[in-house]
Amino acid sequence: MLSVEEENIRRWSETSDREIRLELLVTEDPRSESLANFCSRLTALAPRVSVQRKKSDMEGPPAIGILPNLRYHGVPEANELAPFLEALSAVAAQGRGGGPTPDGIAHIELPAGLALYVSPGCTYCPSMVRSLTSMALESDKVRLSIIDAALFHETAGAEDIRSVPTLVFDGKFRFTGVVPPSEVMQMLLSRDPADLSPSVLLGLIEEGNAGKVADLMVSQQIVFPALIELLSDEKWPRRLGAMVALESAAETDPALAKTAAPLLLKRLESVSDAVKGDIVYLLGEIGDAEVSSVLETIQNDAASVELAEAAAEALERIRTK
Repeated sequence: MLSVEEENIRRWSETSDREIRLELLVTEDPRSESLANFCSRLTALAPRVSVQRKKSDMEGPPAIGILPNLRYHGVPEANELAPFLEALSAVAAQGRGGGPTPDGIAHIELPAGLALYVSPGCTYCPSMVRSLTSMALESDKVRLSIIDAALFHETAGAEDIRSVPTLVFDGKFRFTGVVPPSEVMQMLLSRDPADLSPSVLLGLIEEGNAGKVADLMVSQQIVFPALIELLSDEKWPRRLGAMVALESAAETDPALAKTAAPLLLKRLESVSDAVKGDIVYLLGEIGDAEVSSVLETIQNDAASVELAEAAAEALERIRTK
């Protein structure tokens, strides 16, 4: 950290009279220590800032968490320091955002994943950081990750990031350069529920919001295709959270949950036996006589005793409904 940056933090600290709590989400990535060193210096220069260090089980680079839906994957230095400190001030002032409320923010219904790739030396990046941060501060449905494209070059490379600022929206759409906030807001307001990405749903589920995912599906009257992706994932924790979301939706709207059955049946041919067992379990929870023939075939032809037993149990639940 440069001496001028330290002085800027001291001056900023003198204007803040409230406690500010951050999370340092560390991973096995050795670059976690770069973020940890910044946080240590920040708390030394700004005594009202405290940082709780947590081991992150989530995928992706280490991060400094301002809010659950606002994270810096990088060291906020050079041109990135000022908007970072402004975000801290906004949270301290009103619990979330402190500036003008972005037009339309209250009408966002679906969660959105925004990944903004920046560089501390970029002179155009701060304006994008400020406009997107204001949205994340005002709505927890806007899930913003600010990523240092140079520090986490492999993450940027996987997204084919060639210049900054670049905004990746729900892992599908991208905008390069400074994008007017009105255009981003229009995307947030006009999205199709089918376009929700698995990463957005996974983020909600990993934060203990499987019930919120269920409520969203019921309100939108759709089983999100991204949820089917998670239910087919080979990683057990992902499937578990997605299963809880679908079961919660089934309790509220059984007819809606039942529409997931044909989608899950299509996945049976391409997944491992462990995943098949969970899908079979879910079919017993949400299915009816229409899926019974498939379950009977699995019961009779399953390569493992466990899968055959799971199919038998699922059939019994369907028969006793």
